Amino acid sequence: MSELAHVLLGLLSVLLGLVLVGFAIFFLWVLPITLGVRCARRKNYSPTWMWFGIHPVGGWIAFLVLSCLTPRIACPNCGGYVTVNFRICPYCQGAILIYFQ
Repeated sequence: MSELAHVLLGLLSVLLGLVLVGFAIFFLWVLPITLGVRCARRKNYSPTWMWFGIHPVGGWIAFLVLSCLTPRIACPNCGGYVTVNFRICPYCQGAILIYFQ
């Protein structure tokens, strides 16, 4: 093979390595943060829990914890967040009605 072919093959292998490192960073670091923020918003928890995602393992742990928590709803009287199994708000003692759609 010519020297140009060796140079092109070397550049191609470096480019392939960078792409693989990019995918690894995305799946190991960015993905748990985005999934955790979505999960936190869906269950009415603060997405700031995902600050643990500064460390990749912390991001996965925070995502797993948030996905195991029960969803919360806002009290219609005071706006305090309570889990869905509450019937009386512990903050204002108002009745909480859950309407299923």
